[in-house]
Amino acid sequence: MSTAVKSTPAEALVESVAEKRLVFTVTTGRTGTNLLAKALGVSRKICSVHESKPFTLSMRSVQVDPGLATKVWTEEMLPEICAQPRPIYAESGHLVCKGFIEPLLELGLTPDLIHIRREPRQVALSYTSLDSIPGRSERGLKYLLSPEDPGVLPLEGPEQLSDYQLNYWYCLEIERRAEALAELVRARGGRVTTLPFQELVSFDGFQRFWGEFQLPELGSFGWWRIKRVLSRKVNAKAKSKRSVQQAPPPPEELDSLEREVLERADLA
Repeated sequence: MSTAVKSTPAEALVESVAEKRLVFTVTTGRTGTNLLAKALGVSRKICSVHESKPFTLSMRSVQVDPGLATKVWTEEMLPEICAQPRPIYAESGHLVCKGFIEPLLELGLTPDLIHIRREPRQVALSYTSLDSIPGRSERGLKYLLSPEDPGVLPLEGPEQLSDYQLNYWYCLEIERRAEALAELVRARGGRVTTLPFQELVSFDGFQRFWGEFQLPELGSFGWWRIKRVLSRKVNAKAKSKRSVQQAPPPPEELDSLEREVLERADLA
């Protein structure tokens, strides 16, 4: 007489969530992730979220305790995703790519990834103006990866580098991470696409992305709504934040600073 093996609560959650399409972003931040969340949310088939609190609160701890990421999924995020009635769950932001994708794959769930890419120099200047410095400022430590974190792109003598250089290194690390995660996800049959920042903020570019990434069809009213979302100022949220008012270094000085980072990261 055979006895049926009952699923554990975590396994049952995974089975339920596996029926949905999961979409996450890999990005540095300062790349229009909030804008993307609003645009994706136009579709009635997509539950679109921007930076869920469990990821925000645990990202820093996950760097030293990777096992915590699995608990975040099974105890907080998977139940939340399962409770959403829409067939697609999409979350934009720069936190999930910092230690949460690999544990999700280990649970048996394969998400689709959107790599939102903006020029590293623009991102590094933006973070520096906001005093978000990897491993150096409070905001940078809380939300950005640091050269001292395990498994990141090695960087010689980070304490000797400027704030801008640390942010430039951070952009290089996310680029490296995007390639590694894309390889893992594609190997398991997931979709991966690169969405340049300039296409995200362009209606024509966004339409191309939508079709190529095989998102749900939209009627004319849906596209009209997306056009309205994209027409709003991308940096509206950034303007509400307190920033350090200083002129950026001239391009030739930035070239020199970036070369030093590449040399110290053994990428030159």
